[in-house]
Amino acid sequence: MKILVIDDSPIHQESARQTIKEHDLTVVGTYDEAYELLERPYAKYSDVNAGLIRMGFRANRWENPETRHNEYDREEERLKEELRPAPFDAVLTDLFMPAGSRIQVKGGEFVGQEMLVGFALALDAVLHGAKYVAVVSDGNHHHHPGVAMLDRLGDYHPWDDKHPVPVRFEINRAHVGFFRVSCGKDGKNWGEILDHLLTAPVTPYRLG
Repeated sequence: MKILVIDDSPIHQESARQTIKEHDLTVVGTYDEAYELLERPYAKYSDVNAGLIRMGFRANRWENPETRHNEYDREEERLKEELRPAPFDAVLTDLFMPAGSRIQVKGGEFVGQEMLVGFALALDAVLHGAKYVAVVSDGNHHHHPGVAMLDRLGDYHPWDDKHPVPVRFEINRAHVGFFRVSCGKDGKNWGEILDHLLTAPVTPYRLG
């Protein structure tokens, strides 16, 4: 699987490298890096043109017979999507991340401050094609209301029970979990978190 882990702690980053090392893993420690990686790049212009030529078109639309323009347009759009680099299969993110410099004005007074961006990164990951997404914090729910939110949305160490607690959200066909965990000196066990996303039943909350 192609996996992105977003966490600014070197300990948690190293834990990701150890616990999910069998996957195609990318680890980043800033919001700006995560933002850039989640934005899928477009297909290369040269690759799209090569595909059109293999199908019998001329690369330049206007050099094709007018009767084939509509067909050319359809195939060009199809190739642009097919040839885009694949999205991440799974994105696992910390709840808090230091604010980056992106879009900040007036001196960037928030740069470096811990912000509650895990929720937004999770939704952004879903929008860009990830099928397994988790927001994970090892914070104390008595010390910050943001961490306490995770108790409303998920469960504490759900994979420790013999009967795994369901993943509570399915968004755009992606399995999305919100977890508060404890961890020792070795950091978050991202492997356990990923396994839970992959294997636990999905039972979305019902409102009303």
